[in-house]
Amino acid sequence: MGSCQSKSTAAATDSANSSSKDSTTTNQHNKNAVVASTVDAQGLKKADNPPTKENPISQQHVTSPNAAGNRKPAISCNNNSSTTNSSVEKPKLLKHSSSVIGLDTMIEERREAGEIKTNVVHIEVPFGKPIEEVYYGVHDGPILGSGISGLVRLVTHRATGVKYAVKCLDLGLVETAEGLRQLFEEIFIMCQLDHPNIVRLEEVYESQSEIYLVQELCLGGELFDRLDEQPDYHYTEQQCARLIKQMLSAVRYIHSKGIVHRDLKLENFLFSTTSPDSEIKMIDFGLSKHFTHGQQHNEAVGTPYTVAPEVLRGKYDEKCDVWAIGVITYLLLSGDPPFGGCGGPEPLTVVRQNILRGSVRVSSILENVIPSSFCELSFPLSIMILLFLPSDHFILLQ
Repeated sequence: MGSCQSKSTAAATDSANSSSKDSTTTNQHNKNAVVASTVDAQGLKKADNPPTKENPISQQHVTSPNAAGNRKPAISCNNNSSTTNSSVEKPKLLKHSSSVIGLDTMIEERREAGEIKTNVVHIEVPFGKPIEEVYYGVHDGPILGSGISGLVRLVTHRATGVKYAVKCLDLGLVETAEGLRQLFEEIFIMCQLDHPNIVRLEEVYESQSEIYLVQELCLGGELFDRLDEQPDYHYTEQQCARLIKQMLSAVRYIHSKGIVHRDLKLENFLFSTTSPDSEIKMIDFGLSKHFTHGQQHNEAVGTPYTVAPEVLRGKYDEKCDVWAIGVITYLLLSGDPPFGGCGGPEPLTVVRQNILRGSVRVSSILENVIPSSFCELSFPLSIMILLFLPSDHFILLQ
């Protein structure tokens, strides 16, 4: 917290006026104390869309150049400032954008909102403090993952020694205005999220050519890989129940915030640690968007083995996320995708037809606990039966 205090510049030329000078100095010294806010960062690792596996705090002072080329404090994401003198003006809004995707506009809007619970992610725009001055390993740290948009590296905070994951996004690879808009939306969404089963965005740094997303570090790997490590390549019912409960908690949370993920899959859940009972974290909000109740979407997005039939038909809502959780439930219990499309030999046209028809291929692992008539049911109904079977069969809701 900083303060501004004005000093008296009056000079006493007569010793008889010395007492008056002291009084004036004291009064001036106690005026115009301004309490400025600092940012406490709280708050992405991103996987690729196909089912291939190429794909998660300090208090920094934000600065930007003024017209004279000098550096001056810019607008912080956190607006918790107050004044002791009503005559002191509030910080002025940025007059023009130095951010390629409009992050400074996001800062202004969030500053005006004034709620600390929505302003916990620290953002630096170009000409602000470089990320290299805050973290070790930004360009040469161990690589944690990679995708079509950039690398994810392990970095260490210089002041605290805390380790994070930093994703570097090359703005040169974003060739369209729609791509820039979607990147803005992804960051804006991440700034709104705070849930134990969603990876937390800590800070955002933008340079002239890259955007760096500093995020919570998850060292347990992808759910995709962890599933392959299980005996017989599937989880027990108890293990599956624990994981699905966490997923549904995260889905319910984002839907309550008016956000639909649209690309839930095994690769987009990470384990916090290598422990067998580690929590999982939802990641990758690159295809996510805001929605209002009853709103219909028509963009064809997602991953073949978890995409919902209504998405393929071009008219869907946030319930497409629930369908994806149903597919993941089946995968965790059996080790096989219900419709194919997860690295199998079937062409995508066949996968599409299986999804549209609701044709579920019951895994041999599940045959002894699923009634024979189950195979004839459509997938939405069959997955509900899986979730609500008596406890001696499946205990997903316990």
